[in-house]
Amino acid sequence: MSLSPQQKTNCVTAGFATIGVIAAHTKISDWATAAPLVIFYVTLLINTYFCVRTFAALVPAHHRPQQIFDALLGTTYVALAFTLPSPFFFTLAATLLFALATLKYIALINSLGYSPFLHKKTLIDATGTLACVLALGGITIGQPVFATNLWALAFVIANIYLLVVNPMYPRALPSQQQEQ
Repeated sequence: MSLSPQQKTNCVTAGFATIGVIAAHTKISDWATAAPLVIFYVTLLINTYFCVRTFAALVPAHHRPQQIFDALLGTTYVALAFTLPSPFFFTLAATLLFALATLKYIALINSLGYSPFLHKKTLIDATGTLACVLALGGITIGQPVFATNLWALAFVIANIYLLVVNPMYPRALPSQQQEQ
């Protein structure tokens, strides 16, 4: 049995939210340090909802390369949740997540063909990778509070822009747009 794009979106988002709550509840002891990471995780979760909703409708369900990328991304997302107490390891996991996502969309362009939407998505995730590397640099030079607060703030602002001001993802699922 195959899930509809909306069912897949709901399952993925609820699953990562549940894992995040469990990880936060069982792993975080220093909430002052973890707060910007939790904000980042929640913002990423909101973005993930729209991303999965869109791509579950675009990508064929049995597209093997994308299934492999999705499994790697899912595993990295779980690691991200369980590294919430550590700015260094959380940012390292986020860097891996964005780098894998960038590669996923490059592979998708190679599979489905070029589109301005996929090109934009790839550039956004590549920029996310760069932002993670910069935050990791700030943490490494001994400025974890400044780096993670600035990183989380920039991520929230970028997501407000990409989800509300100039929406990256279509308002309706691609299958719904064809029906209209």
